[in-house]
Amino acid sequence: MTNHIALPLLLASKTDEVNFLKGIRSALDPQLYLSSLFTDELIHWFETMVNNDLAPDVMGTLKSANERTMASVGDMVERTEQLDKKIRNLEVKNATLNNDVAILTADRDDTEIKRRALEVTIAKLQDDQSLMVRRALVDAKKRYEMQQQILKLKALLFDKEHPDNE
Repeated sequence: MTNHIALPLLLASKTDEVNFLKGIRSALDPQLYLSSLFTDELIHWFETMVNNDLAPDVMGTLKSANERTMASVGDMVERTEQLDKKIRNLEVKNATLNNDVAILTADRDDTEIKRRALEVTIAKLQDDQSLMVRRALVDAKKRYEMQQQILKLKALLFDKEHPDNE
């Protein structure tokens, strides 16, 4: 069964034009490619444009939308490339910072080992110093005691050599 469209000789009003498009849509077999062109959305868009006294340039609208989309895609690609570059720069900085952290951590650990070694050395030196001071005090006491004994012995010797001074 074939549908035929009667083309009016005169489309006198905006409503006639819209109804003409609706007639085309209803006359088309849904399996045809043209039926995907004359959708409800297209007819609604056409009707809105005509009612607002705007030229319904489908190809111009599609081309303009495509150009905006392509410009937007181009902007997104450019922005993505900029962001990728920033990410690569940040990854390099992150690797550098991780390396710096590893070096500082190793330095900190080395400093901690040296600090502990110095604490042990200081403690040993303090112990040695305390021992030396104690020994010096003991030696000083012994010298004092020896000097006292020497004085006593000198006095005793003097008394023996000079018995008449008693």
